[in-house]
Amino acid sequence: MEYNSQRPRIKLPEYGRAIQSMVNEVLQIEDREKRLKAATNLIQVMSTINPTTKELKETEEIQQKLWDHLFIMSDFALDVDSPYPMPDPNHAEKRPERLAYPKPGLAKKHYGRFILEFIEKAKEMEAGPTRDAFLEVLGNLMKKAYLQYNQGTVTEELLREHLIELSGGVLSFPEGLRFRPSAELMAGIPLAGSVQRSTAPRKKKKKKPTGFRPAARPGSNR
Repeated sequence: MEYNSQRPRIKLPEYGRAIQSMVNEVLQIEDREKRLKAATNLIQVMSTINPTTKELKETEEIQQKLWDHLFIMSDFALDVDSPYPMPDPNHAEKRPERLAYPKPGLAKKHYGRFILEFIEKAKEMEAGPTRDAFLEVLGNLMKKAYLQYNQGTVTEELLREHLIELSGGVLSFPEGLRFRPSAELMAGIPLAGSVQRSTAPRKKKKKKPTGFRPAARPGSNR
């Protein structure tokens, strides 16, 4: 028995080896017109197999995509007058760039990356009323995050120190900035590690009869 792991690797596994075999057969056709007709028929077969093209197989974009796949499976050796140009082999085989994942080691982890991005945005803004309004929103977000994850109180002086530290000394809260009350910020938000208990009254369970009857006393008629 021959296993797939022992066979040559196919370009687009989603179409299967049967389609790849058909592509190889099309490449062997010497007559140019017959080769184009066979390739066109193969495109119709591919459109019924690929689940992403079943419902949109008549659209221009999907048709071009199918022809691109056919050229790729032929290793760009298919010579036909297709309705679309052959894709660039270098572009088709180019791997996407790796995503830049967030760097580990957040300073003051309880604030999170969202607030740190806010701080970087504020550093780019010019000093003035707009930045002051932005810093007011930022300050209350910092206070809310601190209260939620530290389960206690926080002073304005500590928040001011944290902003200076996290911004590298570039930012500071305006002197007249008003932080919202802690109770207002945390209304309806449970503290980290706390368990919300239902305030609905509990229903008392009715005891089921056990069917036990006391034994009759001696001398009684029971």
